[in-house]
Amino acid sequence: PREEVLTKQGGVSNLSSDQGNIGTLIITNIRTVWFATFADNFNVSIPYVQITGVKVRDSKFGTAFVIETSPHAGSYVLGFRVDPADRLQQVYKEVSSLWKIYSNSPVFGVDFELEEIPDDLQQNTVKRIQDGSDMIENVS
Repeated sequence: PREEVLTKQGGVSNLSSDQGNIGTLIITNIRTVWFATFADNFNVSIPYVQITGVKVRDSKFGTAFVIETSPHAGSYVLGFRVDPADRLQQVYKEVSSLWKIYSNSPVFGVDFELEEIPDDLQQNTVKRIQDGSDMIENVS
């Protein structure tokens, strides 16, 4: 509900295969999404809560924007080439900044307000009362 699309960048190649697949990168306040232009079933959604690192580094396709995920998310290293090349640093800075902001103040998509402040546990503890019954050990 509180997810906002901030940037939609075409001309971004996913570098997971030998040739790279061209697609679109969507950057939101909650996650980064990439989907292929020519293959409906080839896509990835990376919530900031699963990211452990955002980098720019060299690849066999040239300079790449890289997102690393946590072990709970599969320990993936996802590389993307951004065209035109001058947009790569902007994409890197935006995702890196949003990841840091999200890490300090996560948005999980659900808003709630407490209607009442919960009582203290001591106030809700009920004293145990023995009922006066005797336990019979041997029943024949």
